[in-house]
Amino acid sequence: MVAAGALHGIRPAEQPLIDRLREQALSAAGEYRPVLTSFLNPRQRVLADMVAEQAGVELHGAGGFAQAEMQRVLFAPDYFTPEPSDFAVTVLECVYPAKFTSLHHSTILGSMIHHGLDRSAFGDIITQDDRWQLAVTDTLVGFVQSDVDHIGKTKVSWQVASGKDVLRPNVPWRDLTTVVAATRVDAVVAAGFNLSRSQVKELIASGQVQVNWLAEGRADAQLVPGDMISVRGHGRVQLVDILGITTKQRWRVALRVLAK
Repeated sequence: MVAAGALHGIRPAEQPLIDRLREQALSAAGEYRPVLTSFLNPRQRVLADMVAEQAGVELHGAGGFAQAEMQRVLFAPDYFTPEPSDFAVTVLECVYPAKFTSLHHSTILGSMIHHGLDRSAFGDIITQDDRWQLAVTDTLVGFVQSDVDHIGKTKVSWQVASGKDVLRPNVPWRDLTTVVAATRVDAVVAAGFNLSRSQVKELIASGQVQVNWLAEGRADAQLVPGDMISVRGHGRVQLVDILGITTKQRWRVALRVLAK
């Protein structure tokens, strides 16, 4: 589910994506056929939903996994009911010597980028116990299987996973109700990860913090319910709700925290 709060503050850097999505949506409307995008993150899907509404077309999404964060989107006329195959997504399982080594999300992601893959070409990276799976576009299956033969120093191979073999994500979010001085990025991150405000400001200044999948360089940036903050090396914290003001004029907030 895409958070409603992610809609605020469209930035100039997003305009090229909006233009590309608008062109695809208008093609779907004008040619009366479905048009498929690359993988989009939740923030980008909010923009796609805006564009779809303006163009008068329906929006459908899928990413290979249940409740996938990264999804391919179909702009389509209202008559169209998509099948899973229409999204052209394949889930690949990484085969590696799990008894002797371990893999990490960051190393798998880094290996894909190192091999020249744009982040929009592949979707979620999911793990369960010592198993790892990756969603990719159908057209990239052969490339990944033939070219991505190492993750870091570990030799790997890839096999297609389908049906019951596809992992179901189990993300351990923690609910937290707390009090902050302000609904600013630095205050919410500090509360979510038990960091000092000065530590958070250093993280922001060094480009380690994103709000709604966009880099945030201002410690005093205001948040609204639904906003998702990612902090490299720490995890994610979402401002779920603002519950009110205390007698000491501080904000009581509901957060969801996913710590690394």
